Amino acid sequence: TGAGVYLSTDHGASWTIVDNDRPYNPARSIAVSGDYLNVGTQSSGVWCRPLSELITAMEMSSGALPLDFYLYQNYPNPFNPSTTIRYQLPVNSHVTLRIYDVLGRELATLVNEEQMSGNHLVDLRAGNLPSAVYFYRLEAGTYHDTKRLLLLK
Repeated sequence: TGAGVYLSTDHGASWTIVDNDRPYNPARSIAVSGDYLNVGTQSSGVWCRPLSELITAMEMSSGALPLDFYLYQNYPNPFNPSTTIRYQLPVNSHVTLRIYDVLGRELATLVNEEQMSGNHLVDLRAGNLPSAVYFYRLEAGTYHDTKRLLLLK
């Protein structure tokens, strides 16, 4: 907006300002470059923040629906402190996406909900997890797949 850069984590129901350094410096342009959000401001140049500071999860949308279920390899891998897990659904499905350690213990559930067909992204933040090999498993309808990820701190 003309008053700055705001972030919504509830699909636009509420907004919080994220450029606290310059709350009265109007934003004039916005662009994503690699892993960074860049905002051109009226008087102080370019405001830049890593997307990982601003986005915890998002969904991709394209004109064509996927033909098959698919779980992609996370990127980056190895990672620190966050990585993105991408998957596609050809039909609306109940989706669970879970993280496991090498002993098969469930550490986190990232997704557990009905989702629309299409392409989806989930950001995994390592938090206090130690460096190790972990697994993520997607279950959607009768489809299931597991992939390995590596956290290096």
